[in-house]
Order: sequence, then structure tokens, then C-alpha cells
Amino acid sequence: MGFRTAKGQLATTETFRTIEIPRIVRGKPGGWEPTICLGWGYRFLRKLLETCSEGKVWRVDFKPGSGALLRELNEEETREVANREERVGFLPEWYVNADTGCNEP
Repeated sequence: MGFRTAKGQLATTETFRTIEIPRIVRGKPGGWEPTICLGWGYRFLRKLLETCSEGKVWRVDFKPGSGALLRELNEEETREVANREERVGFLPEWYVNADTGCNEP
């Protein structure tokens, strides 16, 4: 699970067993509602698969409370992303290189 700063940047990650997450957040004020969040995540990932073309660079801007905006970057924006040594696409390099167990086929 990734934790964001107030500006929406990924700051840290922590590993949880998926089955335990609903129990961890149950009853907390403003807590995560698993069925709503997982449904949104499923629809969002399906949209990414349907929309994003291989060989192009895309940006996702998350808008708390309203969703996400997906757009293809222009040439200048793509160069800016490519020139950032500490990033791999929109992910920080440390996250990509972390042993999260998510890289399994």
C-alpha cells in the first residue's frame, strides 16, 4: 500500500495482507470503504488498459473526491519525464526497485 503526502506524491509504502485491510480500517472515522475503493480501482485499471497505447507516455492526475484525469503527454512533457533520473514514468525509482512481491508474473 502506498501512502501519499498532502500534495498527492507517493511518500512511503507498507505491505499488508489483503485479507486484513478491511479489519484494519473498519469503524475508523473517514475510513476506507473496501468495496467502493476496490470497485473504483478495478474500473480505473480497466480504463488504463483500454486507453493507454504502448510507446506513449501518459499522466494520471488524481483529484481527491472526484476521480482521476488521464492524458497523453506531449513531446516536451515526455522529454521532461525521460530526463528525470529518479523516476520511472510516474513512479519513484525507489518504488520500482523495491521488493514488493508485485513483480511476479
